[in-house]
Amino acid sequence: MVERKKYGGITDIKEMKANMKANCLLESLLEGAIPSYDEFLEERRKLMAQKIKKWFETL
Repeated sequence: MVERKKYGGITDIKEMKANMKANCLLESLLEGAIPSYDEFLEERRKLMAQKIKKWFETL
């Protein structure tokens, strides 16, 4: 019998890191480093800005 996953379908750490990068989430969250919400938002804004900048450079 195949065990059904309760949350999502990512079971590989490489896939998880790629998913986090695609969604502009801090990789340090995987290591248990939980910043305050304001710090999290500030760092995520930086990652999102970098992603948008790279996208504009491809136009």
